[in-house]
Amino acid sequence: EGNKAINVKFLRSLVKLLPGEVYSTKSREKSVDDISEVYRDGGFIYIQVIPIENLDPKRKVVNVTFNIVEGEVAYLNRLDFRGNNYTKDKVIRREMMIREGDRFSLSMFKNSILRIKQLGLVDLEKDPDIQPNPDDPTKMNVIVNVKELQRNNIQFTAGYSGYEGTFVAFSYSTVNFLGAGETLELTAQQGKLVKNYSFGFSEPYLFDKPITAGFNIYDRKTDYSSLGLYKQKTKGINLTTGTRLFGMWRANLMYTIQKVSVSYPEGMTISSIYSSGTFFESSISPMIFRSTIDSPLTPTHGTQYSLSMKYAGNFLGGEIDLIKPQVEFTYYHPILGRGPKAHVIGFHAQYQFIKAMNNSEVPYWEKFFLGGERSIRGYEVYSIGPRNANGYNLGGEKSAIFNAEYIIPVGGPLYAIFFYDLGNSIPYSDTLRFKDMYSSMGIEARLFVPALRVPFRLIFSYNNKKILSNDPDFAFRFAVGTTF
Repeated sequence: EGNKAINVKFLRSLVKLLPGEVYSTKSREKSVDDISEVYRDGGFIYIQVIPIENLDPKRKVVNVTFNIVEGEVAYLNRLDFRGNNYTKDKVIRREMMIREGDRFSLSMFKNSILRIKQLGLVDLEKDPDIQPNPDDPTKMNVIVNVKELQRNNIQFTAGYSGYEGTFVAFSYSTVNFLGAGETLELTAQQGKLVKNYSFGFSEPYLFDKPITAGFNIYDRKTDYSSLGLYKQKTKGINLTTGTRLFGMWRANLMYTIQKVSVSYPEGMTISSIYSSGTFFESSISPMIFRSTIDSPLTPTHGTQYSLSMKYAGNFLGGEIDLIKPQVEFTYYHPILGRGPKAHVIGFHAQYQFIKAMNNSEVPYWEKFFLGGERSIRGYEVYSIGPRNANGYNLGGEKSAIFNAEYIIPVGGPLYAIFFYDLGNSIPYSDTLRFKDMYSSMGIEARLFVPALRVPFRLIFSYNNKKILSNDPDFAFRFAVGTTF
């Protein structure tokens, strides 16, 4: 009773109490919350939903009437940001889904705050201060107090990683170039397995429109011959653009043109038109994704969906013709405590395949090689995949990965993570079966250094299935970065 803005039929669909079922006060309160949320999303922030119970002891039934006092629609009157001394006000304000003068939709306001946090430029010092205007309670004044995060990152590092081997590196990056939210990155790395030089720039709001534009120029050399794989030299450029679709959904498009030179260890024969030599590749990679993950650095809740496909050759030119679709899902949820001290569970799943076109073949270096701290912890880097009679990893054309983590804040930047990883890489004609999967479980110490924006990790794992008969059951590894 009392509803005017929303029809009865829709409100009934929100009620969790059904005739003939056992009466539940929990379901009643859930109904009140759901009805209130719908009204607040429409700007009725003063909504009151009062359940009135009429008990009939003889029939042992309860009749419930939801008395609704809608109140007036509220509007956003004034929005102020405080604490952003370097970051320009418009960089934060443009992430707001509601503007001054709009209806004060609570869900849109919450999603706006989430988008601000996802920038990685600022964090909230406390919950936004929302107060009605003293002269007109339908006009809301909001103050958002922020704390600016480390924006410039200059690193001289040396260390060891399964993917890079021993290495020394210099890098400079800023996620807030000139306070405008632009990203600038410069990297020079010399390592036993990888040499990498790159320069990139990204503008998140081209001409003050929600259009992303950027580029990355790179020169990379990888030498995985000690792992029984390949040597590769790659020079190229990526051009990217993207736009916001609706809500939290975005679409990106990347064009890549690169020159790839590849060779193989002595004694390793690859039966392919791409056996060795230099090849040009021209490709486009569209992607659509949605993310509600609260932080790119230390996430505690939210989900991310992404669907992408690399398309190379054909009308784009180049010497490589293939398609490479990928679907990915990530989920975080706090299960004990709240805020930065909460215990968090995280799940990640990925499926992808690659297929050649125009009677071509899939290049060896484009195939899927699993294993290592970025996929299935505990196993040697790129060790999982179909092998030939001589034991060489041929690489898969289809792969699936599942990761699960239980994240415990120990104190300060130190976290303890219990994990379980599962996955496999197989030929395109084969079927992924659970019994054939490789898996590992263990514990990880993760030290997050905000100035570096990456964690250092010590991983101790038990591998449930051996690749070679003499592989150890347990593994201890040092790593940099994250698994997902």
